[in-house]
Amino acid sequence: MLTINGWEGTYAAPGSTGNYGRLIFNGTPQTAAKLEQIKFYNAADATTHSALQLGTKEIVAGYL
Repeated sequence: MLTINGWEGTYAAPGSTGNYGRLIFNGTPQTAAKLEQIKFYNAADATTHSALQLGTKEIVAGYL
């Protein structure tokens, strides 16, 4: 499990690009199983969000 703390962007579906830097693995689509292993922790409201992959291949915070 990879938990990302301090990510800056919109914590909601459908997801949006990060404000500073981007998370992209090899520029390829990731499987649902791999995305399930990535979580984004939002310290502002102590919630953990699942990962989504945008069409640009960037991985961002999505659903709670």
